[in-house]
Amino acid sequence: MKKLKKTERRYPGTDSFMCESARILHGILGDDLLKFTAFDSTIDAGFRNDFLKAIEAADSVTDDNTVVAIHREKVERVNALMERSGRKYADVMYFARKAFSSRAMLKRFGAGDYPKAKYNRIRMLSLLENLETACGENRAALNAVGFTDNAISEIATLKVLLNEALTEKNTEKKGRVGQLQRVWLCSTNVMIL
Repeated sequence: MKKLKKTERRYPGTDSFMCESARILHGILGDDLLKFTAFDSTIDAGFRNDFLKAIEAADSVTDDNTVVAIHREKVERVNALMERSGRKYADVMYFARKAFSSRAMLKRFGAGDYPKAKYNRIRMLSLLENLETACGENRAALNAVGFTDNAISEIATLKVLLNEALTEKNTEKKGRVGQLQRVWLCSTNVMIL
């Protein structure tokens, strides 16, 4: 069997249709195994068993609609955390401007960085990291103008939540396509004959 990248999907139609077709081909292969083996010696009882194992593994894979719904939920969670991060940035900048008038000091709090981070999740994480550091270093001055310790600690919590949400969203599909692809490759070996 040739190897494909795990993310490539080479078969037409839905996952369930492909698996159902593979089961039919597996049955045909069992009925005429001697003929298949006579034509191609690699298509034998071992191949048939591997084919069945691949089909059974693919049957346990989450279907397309469920994956799309789960992905949509994860994207919505990340987007909500991005919005919360933007609101937190605005809060920090409000109190930083009350506490400091120096442009250099405000730049340490990320003044001017938000437009670039607003639509870029990695930059937003970096911005939250900078906010956390700047607020930690200037806690007393910020507390003096009304920015509480709880509000400062929310930055770290928000940063962790956003990082976890991004990691979860980006790792959701690993392995899924690879299992389905193995079934398709076995099926194509049988269909060609």
